[in-house]
Amino acid sequence: QSGDAGRARKALEDATAQGVIRPQAYVELARTRLEDALPTVPGGLGDLSEAQFAEIQGLLRTARVQMPSLISTYYLLARVLQHAPQTPSDEDLYVLAHALESFPRNAPLAYRGATLYRRLGQPGKAAGIISHSLPFVETEHEKTLLASFPAQGSTQH
Repeated sequence: QSGDAGRARKALEDATAQGVIRPQAYVELARTRLEDALPTVPGGLGDLSEAQFAEIQGLLRTARVQMPSLISTYYLLARVLQHAPQTPSDEDLYVLAHALESFPRNAPLAYRGATLYRRLGQPGKAAGIISHSLPFVETEHEKTLLASFPAQGSTQH
């Protein structure tokens, strides 16, 4: 928060190495590692190496089992899966699918998850995520976001 990214990274690394019970520390370190690993040009599958993917997944796995459960864990997971070294495994997708079922009110998570499934060539699953979440969203902005999701045949975005 003070703007000293180097000190913050060191503090996060030290805390997670010691096994701190603060899921936000793991999520923030995972986010930092993902940002460091991604190219400046938007990409997709293959952007992360196996080692980078495994490290970030490990941090997010730890965050998932700690309380309180943070929606940011799953939002970041969806982003990580978009840049995985290869097509995400069924196990990786299961974790995300469970989060999408558990948090249908979170329109940004639904949109990100649907985008991932569309990019993986599963437009029916993407459309199902959107239609599952749409009845639960509470604001016009969220309704507009989900309603703007590209139709099943579209692969842009």
